[in-house]
Amino acid sequence: MRVEEALENLYRILPPGALNSVRILVFQKAWEGKGYEEIALESGYGYDYIRTAGFQLWQVLSEALNEKVTKKNFRALILQRVANQWTPLRIPTTDTGRIPNQLPMPLDGQLPLDSPFYVYRPPTESLCYEATLQPGALVRIKAASQMGKTSLLARVLAQVRQHQFHTIILNLQLIDESVLTESSRFLQWFCAVVAQNLQLPNQFETYWNDLFGASYNCTNYFESYLLTRTEHPIVLALDRVDLLFDHSSIAANFLRMLRAWYEQARYGDERSKLWQKLRLVVVYATEVYLPLNINHSPFNAGVLIELPRFSLEQVQDLAGRYGLDNARECAQQLMELVGGKPYLVQLALFHLQQQNGTLEQLRQTATAANGIYSSHLWHQLGQLQQYPELVAALKQVVLSATPVELNPILAFKLHSQGLIQLQDNHAVPSCKLYRQYFTQVLATE
Repeated sequence: MRVEEALENLYRILPPGALNSVRILVFQKAWEGKGYEEIALESGYGYDYIRTAGFQLWQVLSEALNEKVTKKNFRALILQRVANQWTPLRIPTTDTGRIPNQLPMPLDGQLPLDSPFYVYRPPTESLCYEATLQPGALVRIKAASQMGKTSLLARVLAQVRQHQFHTIILNLQLIDESVLTESSRFLQWFCAVVAQNLQLPNQFETYWNDLFGASYNCTNYFESYLLTRTEHPIVLALDRVDLLFDHSSIAANFLRMLRAWYEQARYGDERSKLWQKLRLVVVYATEVYLPLNINHSPFNAGVLIELPRFSLEQVQDLAGRYGLDNARECAQQLMELVGGKPYLVQLALFHLQQQNGTLEQLRQTATAANGIYSSHLWHQLGQLQQYPELVAALKQVVLSATPVELNPILAFKLHSQGLIQLQDNHAVPSCKLYRQYFTQVLATE
């Protein structure tokens, strides 16, 4: 049987959107007997991207065939079913006829590694993965909030663990306020958490001397103790680094130190070989607003990974995964309303899949106090009102029918928060939802 015939038979039993372009690619190549590495090499996609698509494909087929499907047995099972004229096994439906889904709960947060709702944005994943493998790497993942930074990070770390790398994630949301009173206390906390993840005891009595500054002590702790206790490279991922920005002295010292570590790995001496074992991945929602010397900042070094918004094709594919029949029309209208911002797209599709109103109703109530985006919009407004100069700048943008030229710093900050897009240094609202909402709430201010 030709692979085209096999696919034609699959379309008879699978729900709409179950076979997106990447899963079809994996199916075709696996039918020819090729492995994930070979498929990734031929297609130009990252290995993890292809492997995850394969996992999702076998999961979909297992549900459709009511039998465990793997890469090893899928061809034999399909040939058997075709020979038996496809025993009518279908994905079960609810009383309402809707296809039950693995829903991405919570919607606001990291999607599990096996989630069928994660949208790959090639070549972002492969670039991030390949950069992290480099000795002494500094990788910066930057995007506005709710763009999928943490979900991307989880997938990259899962992939590098296949190379026997140690992976450590420090989410700075977990820092107690008492730790942020001074640099020395914060950096000792930092060292202790890394040691704990490496299953090493604290050795501050040996490697920490109060005669030296906190940054020097922390650097010595890594160089003389932590980096010498393992043969394998360490990927140290720092999530939500922007939360340090409210503590300017601590943030400035910490960021200068990270930049120094990155440079130390490039000096070409014996110490450099040790520092090359450390790979830094820094995840942040906005650019640093601290008065750092450009030569002391980690934000202009290493490899920058900026997450793009979803494209029309990606939103359409995602709508298909939710089992929506009008995927193309839905994608077009959502792109107009929310501009491809991942969280806002996922939230809309979730509500439509649950039949909590129609797409037209969703659009009509998008900015309402009881609308699905109310919490998100209130949060954006609350963040914005802390900075009156940003409020004034955004008001100017949303009330103008034409692009507005803003002060470059204000434009940069609003763009970093995802509220505006820049067209030849002129600002426009990043989506229709923001224009409508902020026109309403800022018009009288």
